[in-house]
Amino acid sequence: PEDASYDQFIEERDTIMNKLAKKAKVISEKLDNIEGITCPTPKGAMYLFPSIDLPERDYDGKLVDYAFAEFLVKEAGIVTVPGSGFGQKPGTWHLRITFLPEIGQIERLMVKFEVAYKKFINL
Repeated sequence: PEDASYDQFIEERDTIMNKLAKKAKVISEKLDNIEGITCPTPKGAMYLFPSIDLPERDYDGKLVDYAFAEFLVKEAGIVTVPGSGFGQKPGTWHLRITFLPEIGQIERLMVKFEVAYKKFINL
């Protein structure tokens, strides 16, 4: 607190943290409004882990969350990480999603995400 740059640091830190919290809330609310997806707002970190209902079928030996993550990249240009790499509860499916893009981009990506999800579950 005695340093000359302290007040500026606090202001910059708070601005960044508030933006991240807003982005996380926007994404979690958008995902939570999609039937088949549950996404609580995170309390920390820079990732969301939505629980996603995904159809169990043959994906050429791939886990369904991996197949969906791959589909999202090809279909919508959205990069996520399959939740199965994080020790999720058996029989559940998740993705790890970061919330670093700007709000305007997040809004557009959430529309693409929903369209791709609905397409994937209806394949």
